[in-house]
Amino acid sequence: MFNNKNKNGFTLAELLIVVGIISLMLGISTMVYKSFQFKADIDSAQSSVVQSLRRAQILAQGVEDDLNWGVYVQDGSVTVFKGNNYAGRDTVADELTEMSNRINLGVVYEIVFSKFYGEPNWTGNIVLISGDLNRTIGVNERGVVSY
Repeated sequence: MFNNKNKNGFTLAELLIVVGIISLMLGISTMVYKSFQFKADIDSAQSSVVQSLRRAQILAQGVEDDLNWGVYVQDGSVTVFKGNNYAGRDTVADELTEMSNRINLGVVYEIVFSKFYGEPNWTGNIVLISGDLNRTIGVNERGVVSY
């Protein structure tokens, strides 16, 4: 009555192997996606900080509104501001750039460029960290930004 040769379908072992392969592929693709996301976040943050530093320096050298210009870098954002310090700035002139919340700084950086000469009040390295990646942005005594 029953003919075993005409059975169609998958055995339990075949199904388990396929599910295992799909699970493995999903696990690997999730790790790869996260690594690409961390790299994209840190590259974007580095670009934002560098552009903001250069913009503030150019505005200060151009004696825009006859004031110093600066950059305030904190977790989540970079602000180009007009004034001698962030606390006493003209908030109307703020240029805010948001960064990914996956970027960690550890400290807040406030760099003010002097009008006309564009020399910074702070020199050193700004370190951006995202996952196991990090980027360093240097500011020297002449205001040259390197990365």
